[in-house]
Amino acid sequence: MAHMVKENRTVDAERSLHFHGVSPIQHAYEVLSILNMWDLRLPVPKDSKRQTRSPCSSSPHDATTMNGSCRPRGISSLCAGSEPTSGLLFALGADSRLYNYSSLSLIPLEAETHPNLRTSFYVRLASSPCGRWLASGCSGKNSSSFLIDVSNAARMSASPYSRQPLATAVELRGQAGEVGAVDWAHEMVATCADDGTVRVWRPNYDVYQKCLSDSDAERWNWSWSRDAYPCER
Repeated sequence: MAHMVKENRTVDAERSLHFHGVSPIQHAYEVLSILNMWDLRLPVPKDSKRQTRSPCSSSPHDATTMNGSCRPRGISSLCAGSEPTSGLLFALGADSRLYNYSSLSLIPLEAETHPNLRTSFYVRLASSPCGRWLASGCSGKNSSSFLIDVSNAARMSASPYSRQPLATAVELRGQAGEVGAVDWAHEMVATCADDGTVRVWRPNYDVYQKCLSDSDAERWNWSWSRDAYPCER
């Protein structure tokens, strides 16, 4: 369920960086879906004029070309899993797909999508504190946000490109314009859209049932999730 707060906010497009542990950094490109990892503990030679570093690990291939695309696409957002999804990195591609990488080898393992998911370089992805859920924004005139259950991602990634769906997505509607910024707190997620609103979504079964039984009246007070939908490959 979500209440609405008016707020003026803009979201800047940028490359995606993720700090992993004490020193390694994962980096995703805007044009390619190649991940690079740098270890900040590695010294830079003092005689180097530009003080540049080389990545200690890189993805062996571009994941976006593995789904029939004629050209590579970029990655708009990158986040790490935890608990049941520890050891995994999740990336939101410019081709409207969710990619799953090994955080150690940076090898792309799986790719999933939702028929209503649309991305841009302003759309962000965030992992829940429990590691079970991903929150994703969406681009478009009347966009939604999505909660994606990835609790079985580690198990399914052990058999890459199996025919079973890796994730199930719940669509959250209630904002206009592109939903760019998303972030988590304990048992709640906030989404920020181009209409200047921020919605905070919380689980509440009793209110949800009330909204379903009297949707015409309750839509002035609440927004609620749609039916869960299996992600597609």
